[in-house]
Amino acid sequence: MAAGGKTTALQGPVETLFEGIKAMIIDQRLAPGDRLPTETEMAKKFGVSRHKLREELRGLTAMGIIEATPRRGTIVRAYDADLWANNLAFHGKVNGYELADAHEARIAMELSVVPVVVRNATSKEWLRFENLLSKMDLSLEDEELDQFGQADQEFHELLVEATHNPLLQMLRPMIRWLFEELLRSSTRTAESARKDYEDHRAIVKAMRAGDIEQAQAVLESHLRQGLKSIKALASKRK
Repeated sequence: MAAGGKTTALQGPVETLFEGIKAMIIDQRLAPGDRLPTETEMAKKFGVSRHKLREELRGLTAMGIIEATPRRGTIVRAYDADLWANNLAFHGKVNGYELADAHEARIAMELSVVPVVVRNATSKEWLRFENLLSKMDLSLEDEELDQFGQADQEFHELLVEATHNPLLQMLRPMIRWLFEELLRSSTRTAESARKDYEDHRAIVKAMRAGDIEQAQAVLESHLRQGLKSIKALASKRK
């Protein structure tokens, strides 16, 4: 910043306009739904043309950071889990991430949320866990494995949701992506689904009793069985 409090044009490879706009959002403590300064004001602030500014705003829009609205102008966009999930899936395919490696990361993350769930889950969320268990049980009776898979995914997403920690809740897209990949690469049998149901029921029982170690032990065993299946399928494809 120049003398007298006037902002000068951004200079240097690090101080890009793209990063400058993001820094402005943070510095001004703009929250989702808050309006950014006008294009004229931002162009003057950063010492660039409005054409150059619009190019960077389009990039930030594509990333889901901001969005243009008809009457309010450009605003900060709320976090979009679906957008992040789509980006994660795309990067996973482009960079050739191994599904087994991603599942290992998932195991570490899900085990870490168990103590937070035990501490923060509400009565409403415990009821949701029980409802999902009932949904799993019913889908097994009806031999609807697709419905079972959906309830299974909702269960693991609820694990991070019930932490009430916004940063931990951002893990939901990774869980969703992994479930989608697993559905494409493996087949679930009625026998394995029944075992999964029993695992889920044991996890909820232990968490509700405040037995963190038992809940983590069952969860890890459950998830590592899935990892074993992923590795076995990968070996067959080689």
